[in-house]
Amino acid sequence: MKLKLLLTLLCVLNLQTVDTSAQQRQIPLPVEEALAALHFPFYALIDLSPDGRWVGFTLQDDRRKEQPTDGYARVHFSHTGVPNQVLGCDIWVTNIQTGESKNLTEGKGSSWGPVWSPDGNDLAFYSDRSGATHLWVWERSNGSLQQVSDEIVHPFYTFEKARWSPDGRRILVKVLPEGMTIEGARDAIISPQKVERRGANSPTVLVYRSSASQKTVTDAISYDYNESIRNRMRADLALMDVATGKVRQIVTGLNPAWYDFSPDGGTIGLTNLKGYESPQTMQLVYDLLVVSLLDTRPRVIAFNIPMDFTGMNVSWSPNGKMLSYITSDSRKAGKSECFIVPVNGGEPRNATATPHPPFNNYWRAPLWDAVGDHIYLLSPDSIWRVNVKENEAEAVVKIIDKKIIEAVAPNGGGRFWSPDSGRSMVIAAHDERTKQEGFYQVDLATGKLVSLLQERTSYGFSPIFNMDVSKDGKQIVFVDAEEFCFCLFCFLFAK
Repeated sequence: MKLKLLLTLLCVLNLQTVDTSAQQRQIPLPVEEALAALHFPFYALIDLSPDGRWVGFTLQDDRRKEQPTDGYARVHFSHTGVPNQVLGCDIWVTNIQTGESKNLTEGKGSSWGPVWSPDGNDLAFYSDRSGATHLWVWERSNGSLQQVSDEIVHPFYTFEKARWSPDGRRILVKVLPEGMTIEGARDAIISPQKVERRGANSPTVLVYRSSASQKTVTDAISYDYNESIRNRMRADLALMDVATGKVRQIVTGLNPAWYDFSPDGGTIGLTNLKGYESPQTMQLVYDLLVVSLLDTRPRVIAFNIPMDFTGMNVSWSPNGKMLSYITSDSRKAGKSECFIVPVNGGEPRNATATPHPPFNNYWRAPLWDAVGDHIYLLSPDSIWRVNVKENEAEAVVKIIDKKIIEAVAPNGGGRFWSPDSGRSMVIAAHDERTKQEGFYQVDLATGKLVSLLQERTSYGFSPIFNMDVSKDGKQIVFVDAEEFCFCLFCFLFAK
């Protein structure tokens, strides 16, 4: 089944220019159809299966969004624990070869965040189809849907994905802290200020009551802001066994933002949100921790890292011996650095001490090459390469008339991807002269750009979530937010 006016699957680009000048005649879309059209929600990942044959994604039906009836109009979660941004969503899969699409969850509850297992047979996702948010798995071989565990999952942002272990047996997820209910988690986000609950037909006025009347303004701001921001990320990290449903608590009592397995699956890395440095700077700071699955004892390897609101600019080295992260410092406008820290001891070292442009992006992690010798970083007009051993950074490509939007890379984060064994990188960029966006293959030795696709369109507000690549280096899938509808495309690279 193909999605009318929404989903188009197209295999193009044998590394040659695509002419998009010939457009089909467009006719006005009736209002009823426009309101009923499915769409990709903001910050929703698409995920290409390891064999490049299937893509999983989330589509939203605005008609199915839950209307608050209990006074929680401005709280982040629904009464079942679903983030408001993905209410009314379903999980879809499309066969790349045939173009056939299927709605796996068929309108029951709200579902989001599909992630393929390492072998490509299972698709994990979040859903409240059984009454509360749980982790579910769709088995491709037999088409079955299965709730993995009764544990309530608790991601705050819609882009916080479930993480499969390298062996495909376990999944790392955020869950409600022990003893906390969904309602308690919702209340904690707006604490210490309490909002009066109101009925659906009551006046749309929110009344706030503060418990900080005896505090100074400075103290009240410092306490309220830190408590609120930490409570947003408050969750435990747990491992769920896909076969048995057994749950093992790994991290408790922290505020995890980024989290992921080491390449060998024996260690988990995470960032822990500590709060604002001060009311004056409003700079968020995080600690970077590692947890061995042998003893589950968290160990801090970098303290008080200035980062933005996601805390996700972190990636593992291919050998699992180092972690790299990008800072984002509001105290120094536009200032960002890339640090590398050994997992087994040693101080973080600044790998970008020489003058350079900003590298920070809310979601982009340092991109390690396959052997771990280099890290690639992006600024709006250049591609930089860090020599990990020499601790040196240099601009390898300068883009003159285009603004780099994103590097094409696996959406799991932290890995450089190339269609020709590292000789080139593929980027999405905006042409300042023509106002078009497109994909370009960049020769990292010469800086030469080859246009793969240019069109008057947009690749979305957060294109890092709207693209993925195959392991064999042959395919790219991406979302094209063309006029009213969103389309899903596939590049096919000739080898």
